[in-house]
Amino acid sequence: MKCWYSSRFGYNRLQSNISGFTIVELLVVIVVIGILAALSIVSYTGITQRAAAVTLKSDLKSSSTQLALYNTTNSTYPIDLAAATTANVLPKSPDTTYQYTLTGASYCLSATSPKAGSTAYHYSSLVGTIEDGVCEGHTALTGNPIIADIEVLIVAGGGGGGSAYGGGGGAGGVVNRLITINSGDTSVFNIGVGGVGGTGAYSGSKGTNSTAFGSTAIGGGAGASCLDRTNMDGGSGGGGGGDNAGRGAGGLATQGNIGGIGAVYGAGGGGGGGTAGVNGTGGNISGAGGAGYLFHSVYYAGGGGGGSWGGSSGVGGLGGGGAGGNSAAGSNGTANTGGGGGGGGGGTNWIGGSGGSGIVIIRYKTSELPGYIGGTVTYDGEYSVHTFTQYGVFRLASNNSHIASVLVVAGGGGGGSGAASSYEGAGGGAGGFVLTSGDYYIPAGTYSVTVGNSGASNTKGQDSVFYNITAVGGGFGGGGAGISGPGGSGGGGRTMQAGASGTANQGFAGGRDSNGCAAGGGGGASEVGSNNSSCNGGKGGNGLSSDISGTLTTYAGGGGGGGSISSVGGTGGGGASHATSQPGYAGTPNTGGGGGGGGATGNTPGGSGGSGIVIIKYLTGSTSATGGTKTTSGLYTIHTFTTSDAFIFQ
Repeated sequence: MKCWYSSRFGYNRLQSNISGFTIVELLVVIVVIGILAALSIVSYTGITQRAAAVTLKSDLKSSSTQLALYNTTNSTYPIDLAAATTANVLPKSPDTTYQYTLTGASYCLSATSPKAGSTAYHYSSLVGTIEDGVCEGHTALTGNPIIADIEVLIVAGGGGGGSAYGGGGGAGGVVNRLITINSGDTSVFNIGVGGVGGTGAYSGSKGTNSTAFGSTAIGGGAGASCLDRTNMDGGSGGGGGGDNAGRGAGGLATQGNIGGIGAVYGAGGGGGGGTAGVNGTGGNISGAGGAGYLFHSVYYAGGGGGGSWGGSSGVGGLGGGGAGGNSAAGSNGTANTGGGGGGGGGGTNWIGGSGGSGIVIIRYKTSELPGYIGGTVTYDGEYSVHTFTQYGVFRLASNNSHIASVLVVAGGGGGGSGAASSYEGAGGGAGGFVLTSGDYYIPAGTYSVTVGNSGASNTKGQDSVFYNITAVGGGFGGGGAGISGPGGSGGGGRTMQAGASGTANQGFAGGRDSNGCAAGGGGGASEVGSNNSSCNGGKGGNGLSSDISGTLTTYAGGGGGGGSISSVGGTGGGGASHATSQPGYAGTPNTGGGGGGGGATGNTPGGSGGSGIVIIKYLTGSTSATGGTKTTSGLYTIHTFTTSDAFIFQ
């Protein structure tokens, strides 16, 4: 018993010596581990921020070199951040955000990064070295930068419908993305224009692309005619023409849908952003355009309907698709929807409708991304919505900028001269038309305002320029040699030539001389110049209206094309043509209207285009400015420039 007890006692003592850590010991270990972890995090953060600071300096050095090269080539620096970004002279790392200000002949560029914390650097061309902090008037990061999710819709221009049993134009491609941005990020957008409808048994033309945040929506494919099947592939495919049982073209798989198949005497509908175009079934029954893409209760990118002759033409798809013509021209796609144009009815005289222009829409929670500007801004409950219907920039407002609306119209192109060989001249194209929305920000400073002069007969109009906006001079109308010129809007065609092209988001192409008997009208700011009809000249394309001057006024109408009967210019100052040996009528001064075509005898000159205009409007009392003719209308101050001058925004 004694040995057993001792053994047991000894065992129990051994057992009691194998005890765990006490609570105090565990707490000490945890505290030590926490201190070491904190030191590691601080050390790592410091290393990261120092590396980011080195990157900022490297980016500034590279950008200053590129800006110096730009200045050597152009004798000036970019006017603002958007212009510098577009010129590709601001190389940077993914996390670097730039702020840029041009004051007189010198600039200041600030660089910040969320990885660098509150550390920032700037480079001034006056000083020539990289210094700490941001430029005066720029914003430094404090704490963590704002990171927000935004939803983006990008729609390209719709395709034009075909003529003569024409298939419907395909809708512009659709891209719908959710992206993450840092406060201070800037993006430049381009908006696609609609394709022109086909004429004289030709297919239409494709719409042009829209771009935003590194994504590209592809322009809609053209609708086929009964004989021509070119240019049909696109964001959504164009519909097949009647008479040739043509297949519909394919749409881009991620952006649109295929066009409908054409049957004998039944054209296919253009593909839409949501569904494919409907097939024609023959017997003068044409297919409808495909339905569009639904974005927050609104449809975009509907396909154009197929054209018919005395039967049943196809309706346009939901989302701005134009209806097919029934023994008539196809309807145009709705502007700023990317809808395809409707196909023209049977017979070579029935032209296809033009596609609708594209659009970019940005949507985000207002509280998550304050201070951003660009496009037309509206509000939907807790969300801000930015709508871009023309070239624009999405960016954070600068502290030293002022809000304004701006209209810039270039000089109109001269009408084509008549020739001794009984060829009348074509209408001149209207000057380019650019109208900003009411949230266009202009930094304080002095700016040169250039008002474009009119183009003489057979001569292009001159550009008008303000800040970072250039409106392109109108193209000249075709003369006896038939050649017409591109421009803000294109000049009309002659001697069996198509009209010249317009500039995206500024104007449209000139009309075609389809039979060699009369001239086409010049393009206008809102529509293509008309083709000739038999031996009658085509009407000039209509312009666009604005009340920026305090009075609703129409600008940038195309000049009328010459023929056996004179044709009128488009609304907005377009000059009329002459059918006899008289010169064409001039476009109205300070509207950018195109000149009318000259009569058909002895090289009779076309009319001169109308000169351009620049108008700047801002809320009275928000700032002070000088330049041009200064007036007021209601709550606004208006500066009107009919000749070149300086504008000083204080």
